[in-house]
Amino acid sequence: MDSIPDFIKIRTPLFKPEWLATLQRMRENVDAPRWNIEIGDRLNQNDIEIIKQFESKLFNERAGFSDYPPDSILKWIDAKRNDVLYFKKALFNIDLKRDFENIRFMSREDLTNRLEEIVPDNADLSRLIVNSTSGTTGHSIKAPSHPITQGCYDPLIQYCLKRNGVDERYDYKKIAAVQLCFQNATIVYNAVHSYLDGAGFAKINLNPKDWRAPDSAKNFIKDLSPIFLSGDPISFMEMMKQGIDYKPKAFLSSALQLSGELRRELETKYNCPVIDLYSLNETGPIAFSLPDDPEYFQILPTDIYVEIVDDAGRRLPEGEYGEITVTGGRNPYFPALRYKTGDTGAIFYNHKFDGKTPLLKLLDSRKPVIFLTNSGNRINSIDISRILRKYPIYRHQVIQNKDKNLIMNLDAKNISLYEDEIIKEMRALFNNDIDITISDNFITKNSKITAYIVE
Repeated sequence: MDSIPDFIKIRTPLFKPEWLATLQRMRENVDAPRWNIEIGDRLNQNDIEIIKQFESKLFNERAGFSDYPPDSILKWIDAKRNDVLYFKKALFNIDLKRDFENIRFMSREDLTNRLEEIVPDNADLSRLIVNSTSGTTGHSIKAPSHPITQGCYDPLIQYCLKRNGVDERYDYKKIAAVQLCFQNATIVYNAVHSYLDGAGFAKINLNPKDWRAPDSAKNFIKDLSPIFLSGDPISFMEMMKQGIDYKPKAFLSSALQLSGELRRELETKYNCPVIDLYSLNETGPIAFSLPDDPEYFQILPTDIYVEIVDDAGRRLPEGEYGEITVTGGRNPYFPALRYKTGDTGAIFYNHKFDGKTPLLKLLDSRKPVIFLTNSGNRINSIDISRILRKYPIYRHQVIQNKDKNLIMNLDAKNISLYEDEIIKEMRALFNNDIDITISDNFITKNSKITAYIVE
């Protein structure tokens, strides 16, 4: 262990000496991007055992559910009655066996304004991780997480891959994945995953300014030869635009809605499955697209309950569209109780596909939005969210008119205190060639606010 630098051991406690070559292969590559942060999985051996148990249930105990939570979810809720102040209030005079629908909904507003009531009283905060959401729904929040919560992504992703015919064994000699982004600025890093025996992982930004030469990104991905590529539809479109021709064994798309047209283009060009992962930063993965019919998403984890509700909070029957609501999960700092996702979908309990968990069909879920400068440069909406989440803004809506100027509808207190700074940062993002107006006249559709609109 003496050969392992301290900054690595601190971030990846289970790091083995033979994994150093994997890190060096990524970070010292002649075509590597400009790395700007050090990260690690922070998992210990006890965490690994917990993730193994989660993986076993994920693959071997896939029980279905219908229009009422299964006993496992009801027991999970009941166990938190006395440890979570939010649960104590929400479950007052509630009989879980018959009154689940009477439990009040949890929302993003609760995460923003009442997080201290949601985090369990007995939670060990020494391992707290804070993730900022991308704000694609118009409300960026800081979501608490835990190394185990993050570590469970590995078996969840492997389940999706195996259902799509990609069954791999991982170790430190392989690069598991490269995550693609296309943003003005984002964190760029390399790491190894302890749960995958040291397999490599890199997050890169396809923005040309992050690379030493025009072909560096293309050469870097080809040299690493990752098993799968992850990212969002915008990054995959940019990948094709740049002529990156490396063929992974699968694409894993998340964060934004993947169109059928882009899916088919990726499948044809790269000759591999394209998996659409429906996931929230605060809940983790919820469902994945079926290989046989990608318009349907199968609920992925076995420790969540999903229901569909209307605007009045009534649970909707199978096949009717409403708001997707989630209960359960594996985040010790965020026990979700009827958490309203802001996304629209329908649920189907009975189906012909493998696996017993229900299916979702999503509607208008987080479509990719690209803004343009007057000179024609493309701006990812995530770059706008990155600016806005630095300020105490509850909701936002950004509209680009046909003349390329912006209207920014912001719901915030004392907006005048930082209005000039927001305009300055936004103008810089758009090359200082557009006009920006700040307002609070939100445009709604069916009582919902669309965060990003390009006319």
